[in-house]
Amino acid sequence: MSENKLTRDEARTRASLLSDLSYDIALDLTTGEETFGCTTTIRFRCDDPGASTFVDLVAPEVTAASLNGRPLPAGDFDGNRLQVEGLDRDNELRVRARCAYEHTGVGFHRFVDPVDDIIYLFAHLEPFRTRDFYIYSPLCLALGVAFIALLTREMH
Repeated sequence: MSENKLTRDEARTRASLLSDLSYDIALDLTTGEETFGCTTTIRFRCDDPGASTFVDLVAPEVTAASLNGRPLPAGDFDGNRLQVEGLDRDNELRVRARCAYEHTGVGFHRFVDPVDDIIYLFAHLEPFRTRDFYIYSPLCLALGVAFIALLTREMH
């Protein structure tokens, strides 16, 4: 398993390789008390076709991943990073994962209030902690993000 950190050199290398990033993120918050579904589609440009990189994602499981329609091997995800090989000039990376709710004060949280029995959700995200619920790109990469969330009526 890779270390759960991003070095300055890794960030610089990735920033020099990738550009024009955009994210579409769909969260399915109806899947259980401990985990939720996350589907992230990243569109980006690579300045060195054929190169490889990685994306950060801390999750119990990646259920499917593809680059430009080609499935990525399950072994390319180690719990902290997903290795991405053979980039084209224009790319679409799609990752479906089962992500875990946090109970630490930072990250994405799910809580059932024992008094009113209502499910409450909240996120407290420092920039690098966003990799806990969707694939994160470091601040040195400019990007646009669109979110869609599937909730139940009981969630607030």
